[in-house]
Amino acid sequence: MKKVAIYCRISTTSQNLYNQSFFLSQYAHEKGLEFDIFEEIGSTRIIRPIKQKLLNLIRLGANYDAILVYSFDRWARDSKELIFDMMELANRGVGFISIKEKIDIRNDNSKEELRLLAVLFKFEMDVISERTKMCLRRVKMEGKSLGRPVGSKDKNK
Repeated sequence: MKKVAIYCRISTTSQNLYNQSFFLSQYAHEKGLEFDIFEEIGSTRIIRPIKQKLLNLIRLGANYDAILVYSFDRWARDSKELIFDMMELANRGVGFISIKEKIDIRNDNSKEELRLLAVLFKFEMDVISERTKMCLRRVKMEGKSLGRPVGSKDKNK
């Protein structure tokens, strides 16, 4: 029987963590998977200690075949973080399963999906960068000043 690490995350205590753990546990039972649950509550910070604990366990050799999440946004705050984490996991022989996106990266064939996601991420970053540069050029051509306005912190004492 294979073993997965279920990762659940909510941003505020007013959300219901049980919703995620219920569906993820049900999925694991249906697939005949053993599992450990890692629950992150109130993780509005950039660093999520439970996620870091799970990644460190994997780096130290914990025997998980995959990480199971409800959706990409429960694991990562942006596509860059998602792709980097998925690539690290793949390099360590650990798969990644997202129920909502119906992504299951646990074998060589599914690694093509990971490569496609990486290409889409690069495209997304290129588009954002180009739009930002275009906007900055327009603002500069309009004669507006760029950057933070002069404020009280700029005055000499």
